Amino acid sequence: MSSLFTGLDSSTAAQLMQKIDALTTALQALKIGGFPIHLFPSADSEAFDFNAYVNLPAIAASADIIVFTVPAGFHGIIKRLGNNFVGGGFQEGAGGVVWQILADGVAIPNYDKILASLGTIYAPTEVSSIRVREGQKIELLVNNINIAVAGQLCGGRLGGWFYPVDQEPEDSWL
Repeated sequence: MSSLFTGLDSSTAAQLMQKIDALTTALQALKIGGFPIHLFPSADSEAFDFNAYVNLPAIAASADIIVFTVPAGFHGIIKRLGNNFVGGGFQEGAGGVVWQILADGVAIPNYDKILASLGTIYAPTEVSSIRVREGQKIELLVNNINIAVAGQLCGGRLGGWFYPVDQEPEDSWL
């Protein structure tokens, strides 16, 4: 018997093992066995961590900072976000530069008008789990509303994990 049962007589230890085995079987039948996939990666998950810088685009133009496609057979969770501006002319929150996260060209709710740096490339912010689906094109882009271009850079970082589609909970909205 396992050292977990040290100090128990063999009959009691055997009964406990049977109960643990029965509970494990029941949880597996219910597809319960780990932590929620939108909060914690599973053993089958694959981490990602994309980062890049681009030149500030012209006024009234936008530029992709990061673009990736969710791999076939996987869904994903974006858990870390960094976006920053390097150079002069930018004031946090003023709206001169706006970042967005898009899925298949559509802004992800709550990430459609990012007016400030939410973390940086080297120290991203942990965000609520942003769920993305198999095959979706994900973009972090920057829109220059009214900042005169003078060699500034805009950076971005998206981190999280891809997980097998069969690990998606049955009651999920995906």
